Amino acid sequence: MLANDRPEPSPYQPPLSATAPTRRPFGVFRFWRILGILCVAALVFYGAGKLIGTRQSTVVPETAVPRDANPGLDGVIASDMPAAQFRVGDCLQGFTDPLQPATVVTCENAHNAQYIGSFLAEGDAFPGSSELLSLSEKGCKAIRLDPGSALDSSWLYRFSHPSKATWAEGDRAVDCFLSLTDGTVRSSLLPQTPVSMHS
Repeated sequence: MLANDRPEPSPYQPPLSATAPTRRPFGVFRFWRILGILCVAALVFYGAGKLIGTRQSTVVPETAVPRDANPGLDGVIASDMPAAQFRVGDCLQGFTDPLQPATVVTCENAHNAQYIGSFLAEGDAFPGSSELLSLSEKGCKAIRLDPGSALDSSWLYRFSHPSKATWAEGDRAVDCFLSLTDGTVRSSLLPQTPVSMHS
């Protein structure tokens, strides 16, 4: 025995078992692997949310097409004007459909259609497609035209009106056009002070 009553150290130590687990600190590679997986998952979710959100909420507003207040000899006021930007009295060159763009020109220049007016359909419930078609035709034909304008069978009333879906959103506007089946004219169909509502 040594001083302080301590036992003498034993020279024999039992060997470590081959299956004894060795304690390792938390692996660096394991940490980075988990962190990498979390980052990739976050990017995937963020990217998917951004993509889906953009597709659902992106409404591309129509860019306002500028109007030339002093058109040149060609009479072009605005080229490729979206239908939503037509104004009552606009004479239209290259008109094909009430919902398609057309070139707005002065009425003294050759054109094949004119935006003659608009009115609001009435009622809370959607009247049905055929009833709305009849109402649109009647309303457009009630718009006062210049008595001196020579309307014949080559002119057609054309109009755009609400669909069932847009009616449910509150749309009641009916836009009225007169278009030629062939050829062009160089005068307005409306009186000097056009009216936008039918009589």
